[in-house]
Amino acid sequence: MISIIIPTYNEKDNIGTLLGDVSHVLENRNQKYEIVVVDDSSPDGTADVVSKIIKKNKNIRLLVRDKKEGLGAAYKFAIPKAKGDLILEMDADFSHNPKYLPDFIDASKNADIVIGSRKIAGGKRKDSLKRRIFPAIGSFLFRVVGCPVKDPTSGYRLYKKEITEKIDFENLPDDYSFQVAVLFEAKALGASFLEIPIDFEKRMSGQTKYTNRDLFGNIRVLWSVLFRRKH
Repeated sequence: MISIIIPTYNEKDNIGTLLGDVSHVLENRNQKYEIVVVDDSSPDGTADVVSKIIKKNKNIRLLVRDKKEGLGAAYKFAIPKAKGDLILEMDADFSHNPKYLPDFIDASKNADIVIGSRKIAGGKRKDSLKRRIFPAIGSFLFRVVGCPVKDPTSGYRLYKKEITEKIDFENLPDDYSFQVAVLFEAKALGASFLEIPIDFEKRMSGQTKYTNRDLFGNIRVLWSVLFRRKH
């Protein structure tokens, strides 16, 4: 069984279509699944849209948190509650195309963590140049200090449950830098990694949630890795 975790904040214009597309891809594969939507009390009524869909699809669960605390906080909240032996992270804005889900599942036979990569042959980004600059710099620097993958900031990824059960999520960041920090934790635990190519699409609707807080979060992770290397 695979658990698809989708954090949301003001994604009412995207989430309904995305849930339908994800379900369609997995059901066509005869894949047992659950979709866990983690909503940070979106004021636009995202949770209401999901609640209506749940009445028709019992494979979908909704977890509502009291307030917006960051992407990492949402995953730290939801991953321990996932029921599947495979756990996949996915954005709600269609930048992560559901068509790649079978590729993740197949690749999981050969690795503990599978990254949807924009940095390997066959992968690319289709979002704005502004959104590409800092991740590109960050990816390079993280590789220099020993990150095990070429695209450490990619949020389209799959974990085997057995590796998540070994990770101390409470000590990981609450913001986007969670994505990088968890890779270094998993590497220290001896996890195996595999990257598969994806096209990172433009957001379908709404506004990006990435802020300067997330940028500085990645800088903090980089600094902590450098500190550990020196000691």
